[in-house]
Amino acid sequence: MASLTAAVRAALVAAPLPLRSLAREAGVAHTTLVRIRSGALNATPATAAAVAAALERHAADCLTPARRIRAALPRRS
Repeated sequence: MASLTAAVRAALVAAPLPLRSLAREAGVAHTTLVRIRSGALNATPATAAAVAAALERHAADCLTPARRIRAALPRRS
């Protein structure tokens, strides 16, 4: 369980969106994520899976626009 909590904590620290937004997207209470991030609470498998799914959705939502930008960049000769 310690490695699961450590992985979730690291993801929360590195997340590219505010903790409140991530909590809402994951369907998890904001206070739960705050407590996990601070080390006051261990992550459950259900919470970890919900956070992972939210991060995956967020990444997928960003990938297509990022590809469009890259495709629009001028080519170097």
